[in-house]
Amino acid sequence: MPLTITIPGGELFNNDTGKFTDLPSEKLVLEHSLLSISKWEGIWKKPWINEDYDKTNDELYSYLQCMTIKGNASDEVISRITADEYMRVLDYIKDPMTASSVKRKKKSNVSQNYITSELIYAWMTSYQIPWEAQKWHLNRLMMLINILDEMNEQANPKNKRSEAQLVRDYAKLNEENKKRFHMTKG
Repeated sequence: MPLTITIPGGELFNNDTGKFTDLPSEKLVLEHSLLSISKWEGIWKKPWINEDYDKTNDELYSYLQCMTIKGNASDEVISRITADEYMRVLDYIKDPMTASSVKRKKKSNVSQNYITSELIYAWMTSYQIPWEAQKWHLNRLMMLINILDEMNEQANPKNKRSEAQLVRDYAKLNEENKKRFHMTKG
C-alpha cells in the first residue's frame, strides 16, 4: 500500500534574474518496497537493510526519490518536505503492514547484520513468491519470507531422523525402559 505525501509550495529566488519563482505544491506517491531498495542500492552500492550502519541525510533523501512511484521527485521537491511529512514517511517505513508475526527470536535466513535486495530476490525465487511482490511494502514481504522459512523449518527440521534411525532409537529406548522398570518377557 503506497503512501501519499504533500510537498508544500513556496518561492524560489533566482540569483541570476533577481526574481522569485512560485513553486507549486506537489503530491508524491511513495512505496517502501523491494523495488525501491533495489534502486537505492544500485545508486549507493550499500545494503539498505544494515544493522551496523546509520544512513546519512543524503542517503535518506535519495531513498525518498527511489520510493517515488508517481509524481516529481527532483532534489528541489524532496528538499521541501516538511518535518511532519518526513515523520509520516518514517512511520510508514516502520509499519509492519501485517497482522502476522513469527514467534521465534532469530530467523536463520534473516538474522544477518545486513541483507541486500538480491538476497531477498533469491528468497522470493526459492519460495516461488510472485515477482509482483517486489512492489509490496517491504515489511510485509519480509514477513511472508519469515513465515515461509518457519514453515519450511517445521516441515524439515535440521535434526530430522530417518525412519530407520527412528526405529533404532525407539528400540533402544524400549530396552532401557524394560531394564529400568524391571520388565521381563512373557
